[in-house]
Amino acid sequence: MTADTDGDRVRLLTRADDAGLAESANDAIRECFEKGILRNVSVMAPTPALDHAADRLADVDGLCVGAHVTLTSEWADPTWGPVLDAEDVPTLVTDEGRFHRTPEALFDTDPDREEILAEVTAQIERLRDVGFEPDYADTHMLIEPASEWFADAFDDLCHREGLINWWGVPPLPGTEGIGSGPEWLLDNLDGVDPGTYIVVGHPAYDDAGMAEIRLPDGEPGTVATERDAQRRMFTDERVLAYVEDAGVEPIRYDEL
Repeated sequence: MTADTDGDRVRLLTRADDAGLAESANDAIRECFEKGILRNVSVMAPTPALDHAADRLADVDGLCVGAHVTLTSEWADPTWGPVLDAEDVPTLVTDEGRFHRTPEALFDTDPDREEILAEVTAQIERLRDVGFEPDYADTHMLIEPASEWFADAFDDLCHREGLINWWGVPPLPGTEGIGSGPEWLLDNLDGVDPGTYIVVGHPAYDDAGMAEIRLPDGEPGTVATERDAQRRMFTDERVLAYVEDAGVEPIRYDEL
C-alpha cells in the first residue's frame, strides 16, 4: 500500500493499538474517538478484555476497526496464548502455553508456518465472532521485520480476508510513528510537508487496573503513565486547536 499526498494538506492516519488489553484501554480509545482525532482502532483477539472491547468499540459509526494480529505476549501480567488450543499450535507457544515475548524470539524457534496462518486466521474470525467488522489488519510488536516469509504471507492473507494491509504509510518525518504525548505530536507536526502520515498511540487511563500492567523488568505504574499521555495525544485541547487551525485531516485506513 502506498500513501497518497493530498495537495497542500497534511492527512494524519491516527491509530490506537492494543484494544482488548484492558478495560481502561478500551474506554480511553472510545474517548479518543469521540472527543479527539482518533479514527482507527486495532483490536487484539487473544487478550483478556476482548469482550469489553466489543461492547465499547464495535459498531461505533465512523471508527475504522483493524485486526491487531498478535503472536507475542510481552507483559509480566496479563499474559496470553493463542486463540486456538495451544495443543493445535505447539510451535507458537512456550512450555507454559503462552506466546513468546517478541517476534524475534518466536521466529528463532522456527515455528510451523501453517500453524501461524491458522492462528492469524482464527484471530480474525474471533474478532468477527464478538461483533467487530475489521477493515484492515496490522501486527502487534511489528512482526513483519522478524520474518520476510511472514510479511509476504500476511499480505496474501489480508487479500484473502478482504482486509487492508496497514503497511506503507510513512510516519511523521524524524519519528517511528509511535507517539509519546501531545507535546510530541505538536512538535513533529510543526512545519511538516503536505502528505499522508501515520501516528500510533496506545491510549489508556492512569488508573489502578493499568498500573498493574508492566514488563517483566518494569516498575508498576510506568505503563499507565505513558499510555495516559498517549491518550492525551489524541484529545489534548492544544492538539485539537492545531489540527483545526492548520487544516490537518485525521483519516481512516479506508480513506487512503
